[in-house]
Amino acid sequence: MAEIFEKPLAATARTVLKLVAAKDSGVSREELRSRVFQLEDDDYQYVLEVLDHDGYLTEAEDGNIRFFSHLLRDYWRWKGKV
Repeated sequence: MAEIFEKPLAATARTVLKLVAAKDSGVSREELRSRVFQLEDDDYQYVLEVLDHDGYLTEAEDGNIRFFSHLLRDYWRWKGKV
């Protein structure tokens, strides 16, 4: 993450990935935003856009943010417990 984001945004990106990984069905935008409240809206949107563009996250038909790949989700689920 450090090679993609500046330090404070890298920490937020890791937090977002861990939060989304915790649930198989993903997380609603509202729930995710309430858990990552310390960022300005522009920075928050930037983190989500980069994670989407880089193939980590996607928006499901139900509006939840979830992992594009179960393999990536499982990795971040494991990493979140370390």
